[in-house]
Amino acid sequence: KFTVLSALHIISTTIFLNIIPSDIGSFLNIDFHVSKLDAALFAGALAGGSTALSFLCHGSGGGIDIISAYFSTVKHQSIGFTNTIINGFILILGGVLFEDWGAMLYALVYAVINAMVLDMIYVRNKRMVLNIITTNGEEVSKYIMNTFHRGVTKLDSIGEYTHTHKDFLYVVATSYEAHEMCQ
Repeated sequence: KFTVLSALHIISTTIFLNIIPSDIGSFLNIDFHVSKLDAALFAGALAGGSTALSFLCHGSGGGIDIISAYFSTVKHQSIGFTNTIINGFILILGGVLFEDWGAMLYALVYAVINAMVLDMIYVRNKRMVLNIITTNGEEVSKYIMNTFHRGVTKLDSIGEYTHTHKDFLYVVATSYEAHEMCQ
């Protein structure tokens, strides 16, 4: 599913790049040929939004995004931050090898804006606390621990209105996991 959705994203991006007119800057009243900084900002925001949408659909933008997604899951950092570190290293290496520092700086602006927009839209590693009150605490705890590999704190509680026993489960999870747990 991940591979198919990633391929679909890459194909649709290619189609949209051919559909969007090359003089889109005139529509926005910006001359991208004169202002490379404006071009880097606009392209970074557009690409970051596109990549975030692909991640929200359980795909990716391909390339470095896949590596960034893996490391962000392992290190519990945002994909944008990890993406910026990897791309920054590659861009600095390119600046040293090709000695084109101007192009490297514009590409770095693109990468940072891309990462910022990606992190604003796709908040997978944002932590949240789930308070779950249930009569099936043992089953729910096992499901969370086995499926999501998250610790669960279970407290005995009594519903004040009905005076019946309830299990109060306390879980710290990412927003992405929390959405999956509640389904």
